[in-house]
Amino acid sequence: MPKRKRHHRVEGKGILDVVKKVGNYLSQLQPPSAPSSKVSNILKTYGDYLVTDVRVCRKPIFKILQTAINFARKFVGSNKNVHDKLFHLFAILTLKNSDGRTIQLKIERNEVFQMAIFDGQISSDSECEDAGSPAQVTFNDFFAKGVEKGGGPSVFYRYNAITNNCQKAIKDLFSANGLWSNKLNDFVMQPVSDLLGDQTGLFSKVSEKITDVAGSL
Repeated sequence: MPKRKRHHRVEGKGILDVVKKVGNYLSQLQPPSAPSSKVSNILKTYGDYLVTDVRVCRKPIFKILQTAINFARKFVGSNKNVHDKLFHLFAILTLKNSDGRTIQLKIERNEVFQMAIFDGQISSDSECEDAGSPAQVTFNDFFAKGVEKGGGPSVFYRYNAITNNCQKAIKDLFSANGLWSNKLNDFVMQPVSDLLGDQTGLFSKVSEKITDVAGSL
């Protein structure tokens, strides 16, 4: 009679151990609560310039991402026709110093909050709206008001695809400086709170953790 093979217990790290370690890492991760060094440098360099003109622009998200979102919506049974074309938004600010020198900055919220000198290039599929000019305000004060409106640094600098995204950043910055209007609200705000139906809340939490990782690198 043939002997039965003995199955030895596998020692060492199993998949559950790996999952637990990843979970522990994510739970201890500190999301961004302050501007990046690049943003800090721009604020330091141009913070005393006056904000003379403000625009908001939007461009369709990448086609492959839109396709993935549409597939996910079908998968979870969300049949509302309000997300056929989603946009990424950014602001273009014109600043002027006491000597009359002007520069333009591009400001946007991705997984981290970003600022850069605007190169003047806007894609052909983008649309822009003028927001006007705030009352005599420096760029430092303009931005600080937006951060406060957005809940303070610990909230403002933390990205969430549903609740604290690019459109929320634009609204916080503009409304804090008296530039918000019904026209801009229609142009900027997209109904993403029910993007994936009943699963939107879960998606929001997962995406927040993913962007916390990206924002901490």
